[in-house]
Formats: sequence, structure tokens, C-alpha cells
Amino acid sequence: MNIIKDIEYLINKPVDPTLFPVKKGNKIFVGNFVVKQNPYSYTVYNEKNQLQGDTESKLAAIALAKTLNKNRRVSQEIRRLDRMISKNLQDSVFYDNVYRKTQDTQRKLDADMKLCNARSKIKDAEEKLCSFIFPKKVNNYYNRKLT
Repeated sequence: MNIIKDIEYLINKPVDPTLFPVKKGNKIFVGNFVVKQNPYSYTVYNEKNQLQGDTESKLAAIALAKTLNKNRRVSQEIRRLDRMISKNLQDSVFYDNVYRKTQDTQRKLDADMKLCNARSKIKDAEEKLCSFIFPKKVNNYYNRKLT
């Protein structure tokens, strides 16, 4: 067991303060950016309180703030993934309702298949957004530990 070496690695590794989002009240701080929750969306502001973007999911807002903090411009991809999550979330609610309410076996099977498809698309988009938030080195380290 190399647990001692792993702990030493985690302790001695320099930590980037923008690596992890910090929640204070109803705001999430990611480096020089702030994510605020609105009734139907999340907005990202810079340190001068200028609007940098808005998203429908918290995960996309944190990913946007993280990439803006690192001066990477991938906001179009983050917004695309955010829209994909939103659309497939609505689809999954619809297909779940159809599945529960219908008596027709074929329609039930179709709704179940489409529900599984929508859920898998949501999961894929969320994993891609997580890759924007956590660097590959951190992901690889934790994936190596879990397997």
C-alpha cells in the first residue's frame, strides 16, 4: 500500500487557488469570477461585476467561470453542452411521464428507450463539463485511485 506516498503527494503538491470553486452564501467564487443563481439561470460576473455569461445549469456556470479564469475561450462549447443538458432534461421529464401514464406496451418501450437515451446524453455532457472544471491531471489521479 502506497497510501503514505499518496498523502505526501497531495500535501506537498502546490495548490492553485482557482482549482476549486468556493461557495459563500448564494454565490460561488471561482478565482476572479462569481457565479450567482437567478430564479431560472446562473450568471457569471467578473471582479468588476460585469456580466460574462449566463447558463441554465450550475455545472456549466462553474465551467464557464473556470475557463474564463484560465483565459481559455471555450464558452461556445460550454454553452452547447448546457443547452444539451437542458433539452435532454426536458425530454427525460416528458418520456418519464409518458412511460408512467401509458398502457400501450410498444409506446412504453419506445418511451423507455428514449428516456435512457436522454439520460445518457445528460451524463455525457456533464462529464465533458467536469473536464473543464477539473484539470486532466486531477481527473487522472483520482480515476487511477478509484480503479
